[in-house]
Amino acid sequence: MTGKIFSPLKKPDGRVLILEDDRVMGEWLGSGLSRQGIEAEWVDNYEAAKSRVSSTSLSPVHAIVTDVYIQKDEKEGLTLLDDCLKIDIPVFIITSRADLEIAKEAINRGACGLLEKPFEIGVLVNQIQAVWREPKFLVSMLERWMELNRLTSKEQEVCRLVVKGLSNKEIGSVLEVTEKTVKFHITSIFDKFGVKSRSELVSCIYST
Repeated sequence: MTGKIFSPLKKPDGRVLILEDDRVMGEWLGSGLSRQGIEAEWVDNYEAAKSRVSSTSLSPVHAIVTDVYIQKDEKEGLTLLDDCLKIDIPVFIITSRADLEIAKEAINRGACGLLEKPFEIGVLVNQIQAVWREPKFLVSMLERWMELNRLTSKEQEVCRLVVKGLSNKEIGSVLEVTEKTVKFHITSIFDKFGVKSRSELVSCIYST
């Protein structure tokens, strides 16, 4: 198995897994996404991709970019699409054979986008960012940002309640901790996100 991780210079907007059996294309996608502020991981076979998506020991993947045809000219990209939709990971299909039949099959099976090679990396980035902002993925968006900003499990509990609009007193009651403890966690959350208020926190997470 061949694979590679592409890390952006700044804090990433999300993590994308690329399934592409062509090394040149895989590395072009990975480096292109990283330059746009998205962390990317590239693998060249379906089994590696499936293992990565289902892993509980590694950081979660927030989107998939996959070719339709992988090794042996089989539509393994569409199989990965089915796997990912079961756990609400958005999938984007890329192909050099984007005929009407393939496009219909991919979209009917739940693909969030389809691009025919060659394409501009910015087009793909725009599609990914747009889907991450869709209401369907608002919950996963919050989880993505908490994971990327390395919130502790307790900070995550507090953050979820802050985003829901609960006051410090209400959060303390729900979590059975003092308001002083809640304020401590909120201060830490603000520091990690680089914000100074609840409204800034919500805007940071659900930016449009």
